[in-house]
Parts: sequence; C-alpha cells; structure tokens
Amino acid sequence: MQTAASRAQRLQQIEVLLLGHPEGLTRSEIAQRLGVHRATAGRDIDALSLEAAVYEREDRRIAINRDSYLNRIRLTRHEVLALHLATRLLADHSDRYNPHAASAVRKLGEAVRSVAPRIADVIEANADLLDDVRSRRDPDFLRVLERLTTAWGDGRQIDLRYYSARSETERRFRMGLHQIRAYAPGRTFHVIGQCDGEDELRTLRLDRIREATLTEYSYTIPAGGSVQSLLDSAWNVWWGHSATEIVLKFSAAVAPRVQESRWHSGEVVHSLPDGRIEWRTTVAEPREMYPWIRGWGRDVEIIAPQWLREEFISELRAMWRMYEPGER
Repeated sequence: MQTAASRAQRLQQIEVLLLGHPEGLTRSEIAQRLGVHRATAGRDIDALSLEAAVYEREDRRIAINRDSYLNRIRLTRHEVLALHLATRLLADHSDRYNPHAASAVRKLGEAVRSVAPRIADVIEANADLLDDVRSRRDPDFLRVLERLTTAWGDGRQIDLRYYSARSETERRFRMGLHQIRAYAPGRTFHVIGQCDGEDELRTLRLDRIREATLTEYSYTIPAGGSVQSLLDSAWNVWWGHSATEIVLKFSAAVAPRVQESRWHSGEVVHSLPDGRIEWRTTVAEPREMYPWIRGWGRDVEIIAPQWLREEFISELRAMWRMYEPGER
C-alpha cells in the first residue's frame, strides 16, 4: 500500500514538474528532483505516458502536450452551479461552432453527475446547444482561435493578418497576447496584446483575423501589465487614457430594474423626488454604450455629455424619417 501511494504521489509530482517546465526535462533531471533512481523515474514516466499527455521529444526531453492534457479538478455543488451559469452564457452568445467548447461543457456535465445529477443534465444540454448542427461553421475562425490559444498558453508571439473594417484594408501584426475575451453584446471574441513597435496594447476582433502564424519568439507579460486595470474604465473592451462622464436619467417605470443590477464598476445612482433616478459613470469610450442606452428606449434620457445627447437626437430624427408615413 505504501509503495502504491508513493508511486501515485510521484506520478502527480512528475505532472506538476512538466507543467511547470514547458521546455521539458530529461529523465535524469526528473529523477534528481524526485530523489529516486533514474530507472524508477523512467518506469514512472512510462506509466504516466499511458494516462496523460506525456511524451519524449526528439531532443530526448520529457514534456506534456498541453493541447491534449486533461486537467483534474474537484468541485462542490455550488461551484458546479457557477460553471453551469457560465456555460449557459457561452451557449447563448456563441455564433460559431466550437467543438472544443462543446466537448469541454460535455465533460463537465459527466464529471459532476455524481455530485449534482440534475445540474449535470442541464450542463449537457448546454453542450448540445453548442453542438447544434445549425451553428455557423467557420473552420478558418476555429483554426485562428486554436493558434491564439497556443500562443497565449505557451507565452509565444504570433503573427497576425488582420482586416480593419474601418479602413477596409488588411494589416499585419506580431503580437504577444495578454488576454482573449468574450464580448457578449456583439457575440464576438477580442484579442488584447502587445504588438511589436507599439507602446500601447491593442484590441483586435478575433473574427477579423484572416491568418495566424505561431512564432518561436517568447513573450512575457511585463510587470504591471494587467489588462484588467485598463478595462476598469471601459464599458466592455474599449479603453483609453481619457474618460468621459456619462449622466443618464431613467423613468420611474424602469428605475427599480436599473437599480437591481450593477451595470458598471464605477456607477453612482441617486434617487430623485419624482421616482426617477440619476445614473452616472465614467467610461473611456461612450460609443460602446450605445446598444445598452438604446435598449431602454423612451425610459432613458441622456443628460451629459452634450455631444452624446445630440448624437442620439440626430439618430431619433433619422429613425422618425424612416418610419414617417409617406416616406416609402
């Protein structure tokens, strides 16, 4: 029993070692770190290769194939629920077929069935949604996503050919990735990273990346390079060094609904005597809020900034002309 337990511990230690050393380790290095004979380490590596993505490279170093490595996690029922909610959002806001997402969600359902069978049923239904044959098939998008995932996971730079919708031209970037983020309002993903020759981080929409080529150049996120600190002033994914104060007034009819949710980390809400509320926040790019503001219709009034108010007035006039009788 002691021998079996010790071997199980060594196998786990080897996994941890290899995960911590993406460059790989020799059999002698592994034996030395475990404090065992090289032959013992060799038998452990052989055993581990049967159940984990462990392999020997051409340079005789032992490594883990991170693309096929299966993580092991333990979850409580409350953690399972949190992941169910996340997978449901993923299923609802994905507009392209992603077999990796469907497989991950299905495995999650299978893994938690013994703990929460009813939740597992719903999680597996989420996987079916992601696997729906009506989902948009886009092999180029999937290939780019896979290569971006590898670049981010391995800390490697990646060469990108990108289509700019604004200029209707293609540009090339060599980027070190900081994050891949989902953007629910647009049902898209965005890539945030550092491009060669640029001081500021850049955000690229993933479905506009026409080609992605991995390089052998490594990339380390610099100290203090947290993307989240930049996004604190963003409504979603657009940030900048300047910020604009947004002031809105919501009608009494929707005031309770607005107050039920926290829409932005910097929001401040004041109740008004007539039942309306004044809602304030500061964002880097107000135009990113347009869909949200429009969604409230006549129950929201833009108070500031004045230029934003005037833009919406112009838009409403254009809408009226479009629907005015006799215009067609």
